[in-house]
Amino acid sequence: MPVYHSVVVFGTSITRGSFDAEGGGWVSRLSAYVDARIPPERGTDIIEVYNLGISGDTSRGIRSRFAPELTPRADGAEYDRVTVLLEVGGNDALLNLKDGTHWVEPAEFIENVAFCVGEAKRRGFEFVLLGLHKPDEVRTDPIPWDLECTYRWSECKVYDDALQKLAEQEKLLFIPQHDVLSPQHLLDGDHPNAEGHRLIFERVKEYLEKAGII
Repeated sequence: MPVYHSVVVFGTSITRGSFDAEGGGWVSRLSAYVDARIPPERGTDIIEVYNLGISGDTSRGIRSRFAPELTPRADGAEYDRVTVLLEVGGNDALLNLKDGTHWVEPAEFIENVAFCVGEAKRRGFEFVLLGLHKPDEVRTDPIPWDLECTYRWSECKVYDDALQKLAEQEKLLFIPQHDVLSPQHLLDGDHPNAEGHRLIFERVKEYLEKAGII
């Protein structure tokens, strides 16, 4: 009998697929990849991928919507297996140049992420954390859509390191992103273009397949 597997992806505009007119973003590319295996080979899962990315979201926002948005995509269809992927941190790490504060400070950020991990693990679900990518600081210091804020790798790395540490503590799969994208893959210095989304998809697919998740 096939295993019915729900893959639920929470995140930001990068998860949503903004600016990938060709493939709809890395999550849509992942969904198309697993859909191409239907009907599945004997012994493989029937996988449904849900994209819950919201542009501009932070760990605070994802924490507030995590349980109500996860439940119908985990329990409603009586899935045999549920895996949660979380891409977050870039917006949290935005630094206000006037007062030196972040959109969400590192301590609250990791508390929010840990809350989501705990909720999923309490229900017996798998959890995967995605790391942050490096921005092109020539174009993001300051960011063009808000000149009072900057997006720097030195700030992002604090959040990226916190995610990796949490993954180690909770024995979660961590998918690094810091070495995936180059400046030519970033439309505005931050958001990936179509080729950038393809590269993220390839990295995520590689790690998920090695871990036996897809």
